[in-house]
Amino acid sequence: MDEIKTMLEEEYKATLQAVKESKVGSDEAKWQLEKLDALHKHLMTEQQSKSESDAKERELRIKEQQLKDAKKDRFIKIGGDVFALAVIPFSELALRNYWMGKSLKFEETGTFTDRSGQWISGFMRLFKSK
Repeated sequence: MDEIKTMLEEEYKATLQAVKESKVGSDEAKWQLEKLDALHKHLMTEQQSKSESDAKERELRIKEQQLKDAKKDRFIKIGGDVFALAVIPFSELALRNYWMGKSLKFEETGTFTDRSGQWISGFMRLFKSK
């Protein structure tokens, strides 16, 4: 495509030089001007097609970037869903088992053995009736 543009520009310059050298109003000058006009139209068409192809390339790059971003978002969403469906329920079960074990110990001995249990028992004393 660049070769065609280079050839058109060279021919345009040569024709422009021929127009300068020809006599005003002669048939050769008219023919050279018509040729110059046609070459100019071809150059403009070439530039327009290049700008259109550049615009299409930009659009393709933008779409590719959007697809990459959508893929990342999809992975993040799936990861969040997996976290919500797997990690949170299992951690909840672990906490329930821990506190269930502590409550069973309390039922055996009547006292809490860790600091959080001591805090709870101290807090519960505030609500005892005197």
